[in-house]
Amino acid sequence: MPNHSLYKLTLLLFACFIIIISCKNPIQQPKQVWLYKTEGAEILNGNVKELSLGDSLSKGGCYVAHFNKGGNMTSSFERHDIVSSHNNVVDTVTFLRKIEYEFRYDSEGRKLTMTGRISESEMKDQTPLRHNTYTSQWSFDRNGFIINCVPNLADTSFSTVTYKYDRAGNIIAFDQFFYPGKKNRHITPDLRRYKYDNEHHVTEDILLLHYKDSMMVEVKYDYKFLSFDKHHNWTKGIVHWNNYIPEERDSATWIETRKITYY
Repeated sequence: MPNHSLYKLTLLLFACFIIIISCKNPIQQPKQVWLYKTEGAEILNGNVKELSLGDSLSKGGCYVAHFNKGGNMTSSFERHDIVSSHNNVVDTVTFLRKIEYEFRYDSEGRKLTMTGRISESEMKDQTPLRHNTYTSQWSFDRNGFIINCVPNLADTSFSTVTYKYDRAGNIIAFDQFFYPGKKNRHITPDLRRYKYDNEHHVTEDILLLHYKDSMMVEVKYDYKFLSFDKHHNWTKGIVHWNNYIPEERDSATWIETRKITYY
């Protein structure tokens, strides 16, 4: 009997030890990371390492973002072609943008700001046309949501961006206001509105235009997602674009694909 009691006591102490260790080191839940762009932010499920995106209309177009193990974006790269036509002559300029991100935190570990060091280039037939470097900064509220962005810290009089959210934490409004400064020119703001499905995937993106003291739709993007990975991040979708400006009305549809790798 004594030996049996000692055995039960040992099991009890071992169980208590496991409970204590579990409390100190709880099982990690699936992580979520934020994909940040000037136009807004998207929630990605899982411990994302890299995301790459391409579309069916641009052979050389792509977007790539990298994340560290802590869940923060470290860099992004974007490439797309700007195509224009004049007097039946098609002109193609390649746009390149690379951003390196840094975060600043308060004493309690909450995000205060995110700084993006941006390098932009435009090229035509492998010939550089323009190169520019500047720094953008995004600010967060106490809950970790982006509330505003200064696209260029060296020219704060030019523009600023503010964001609004719904109760689920999705960005539903992007308002970019331009300040003409000494030139005293009136420049209409960029106002974008977003709609989402129940899984936080954006389904509609509308760019609004001020016209004769009223608001009208300028450009509308509709998204339909066709496939998802095991973390339920979308990997293939259809984008339908409509331009509603009367004298330039046009539309197009293309497919976007994403490849996401995880730690």
